[in-house]
Amino acid sequence: MLPWALAAVRDVPHWGVFWLNLLLGWTVIGWIVALVLSLRSPSYIVKG
Repeated sequence: MLPWALAAVRDVPHWGVFWLNLLLGWTVIGWIVALVLSLRSPSYIVKG
């Protein structure tokens, strides 16, 4: 659950990372994809 924890701490949308890690985290590729998604830059919506 490391990718999900990193996403939650970094304020990246973390529920997609959670489900990806839960369903595909047992595969190495699924875990790496979840890790990459958790390390991406957080996108903020600027409201004017």
